[in-house]
Amino acid sequence: HPIEISILGSNKLQQNKHILLPIQGLPRPHFAFSYFLQEITGNGDGLVQPGETFAMHVSVRNQGPGKALQLVGEISNEGGSELFIQQGRVVFGSLSPNQWRTGSFLFRVEKDVYMKKALDIRLKLMDGELFTSVQDRLHLPIRNEDIAPMDIKQRWIRVSERTTRLLSGAA
Repeated sequence: HPIEISILGSNKLQQNKHILLPIQGLPRPHFAFSYFLQEITGNGDGLVQPGETFAMHVSVRNQGPGKALQLVGEISNEGGSELFIQQGRVVFGSLSPNQWRTGSFLFRVEKDVYMKKALDIRLKLMDGELFTSVQDRLHLPIRNEDIAPMDIKQRWIRVSERTTRLLSGAA
């Protein structure tokens, strides 16, 4: 739509002009991320279990054409009292197109969560300067049973039950 501008000259004559004023925003960043969990304290099997502490390492890539000016990451507990967040905010800073940065969050799984099946964590990555963000809800299974890990030396496992729960860890 054209914009109308009124100009008052030195001779006190007013002129109205209609002009088209093109406005183009800055190129925007678009964020993609991946994460992995590192068991900090616990039994060392890499599975999320009551009483253990984990670092969640998040790698963020700017896939957009614009630079992120002040990228910040936050995690929040979407469940109940089963999760205690020790470090829930990471400042990644500026992020140019196609650039990666990695930051780490820290959380503890409370000991009294034996009835919970999973942790629900909200991960949000946002640039507060450009008001651009991405968020996701992460669903991390909690291993509550006393299941002894198996040392599998073969590439194949024969499953004889109709439903079998398979767990993997960083052992």
